[in-house]
Amino acid sequence: MATFADRLQIARAAAGMTYGQIAEAAGVSKTHVWELAQGRVANPTIALTEKLAAALNVEPTWLSGWEDAAVDRAIDRMGWPEIHAFNYALRSGQDVREDAGGYMLRAIKALFGSKPADPVLTYRAAARAMVELARQDAA
Repeated sequence: MATFADRLQIARAAAGMTYGQIAEAAGVSKTHVWELAQGRVANPTIALTEKLAAALNVEPTWLSGWEDAAVDRAIDRMGWPEIHAFNYALRSGQDVREDAGGYMLRAIKALFGSKPADPVLTYRAAARAMVELARQDAA
């Protein structure tokens, strides 16, 4: 899993910005941004993360890795046997588009029971619902 420093470096490269430009946009020192990018400061505050994310035009949840942690918890709750079964089907020649609907429905049922509280119309909505449930469980 990528660290905050890794994500900061990726976002900086994608934005084509220098540490000085990021620092100015976020209202912090260039040295502090460099220390974050080198991993010398491991846990920036939420406020700083949000400022850096805004400067780099990325989501704070992505920059911080919070979203990955929520997805990992959702996967744990859904269950690795289901994920491995889907993976096995793909390696056996199953077309991902053919089984994606069934896979997502099984995942939703594993997370929410047999009837979700809100209708899930797209895979993106299903993924967001899984992440939101994982966040609620973490709180």
